[in-house]
Amino acid sequence: MNSMRSMVWMRGVSFAAAASAVIFASHPVAAEPTEIMVRALAADAKFIGTSMGGMGVTIRDVRSGDTLASGTTEGPTGNTDAIMQAAGRSPARTDGDAAGYLAIIDIDEPTLVELTVEGPLEHPGSATIVTARRWVMPGQDMITADGWVIEVPGIVITPKVAHVGDYLELTPTIELMCGCPITTDGLWRADDYTVEASLWQEGILVGKSGLSFASDPGGFSGRTLAPSPGHYSLVLHAKNIVTGNSGVLMTPLSITQ
Repeated sequence: MNSMRSMVWMRGVSFAAAASAVIFASHPVAAEPTEIMVRALAADAKFIGTSMGGMGVTIRDVRSGDTLASGTTEGPTGNTDAIMQAAGRSPARTDGDAAGYLAIIDIDEPTLVELTVEGPLEHPGSATIVTARRWVMPGQDMITADGWVIEVPGIVITPKVAHVGDYLELTPTIELMCGCPITTDGLWRADDYTVEASLWQEGILVGKSGLSFASDPGGFSGRTLAPSPGHYSLVLHAKNIVTGNSGVLMTPLSITQ
């Protein structure tokens, strides 16, 4: 008897579940606007915003490949103390004052999205691309705390080269991806950085030289023997010897005499 009742109950549950599935299927969920605050944090430093041209942001649906939102991070680099003195596994580094891009996407189901940031846009020679993925639920915004923060490694390098006599005089400027300055005694100390210049021709290294810190902010200098006339690639490599963060800039160089 108990077995018969159990079978009847199970049939009832199965029927109810099937009926619910039919009702759910016949009433598709409408797409809901869902907000995502995207912030790009420079490695070792602050947020990347207007002063560096911002970071290009793209959010796409991983399954379909459709672009859901795109834009650029804008605003200031944020509160220095809140960022640089942040402690803990998930510290709050902004109260809404730091550069970001507020994306609004329309989704009607749980969606795996891919975030891509590229930049800094005003320094294409030093730009990099970083991607990350997250699940997003319809209508459940991602704007609390710092929002969706993605860290951007790299160092911005602005080259300056002069051919003087038998030498190439090199006086590049280096800075963090947010534009934060490298100085003698500041938060980003010059002693923590090394800068090296190298010359390449058709993939072959033809010379290299270390550069020394010369002036605030971020001024390095050095010189190397000018090679024979021809077309070369000048590579400038900057590295933080404490954290390992690094950046490279490659630029064509022609020696005419």
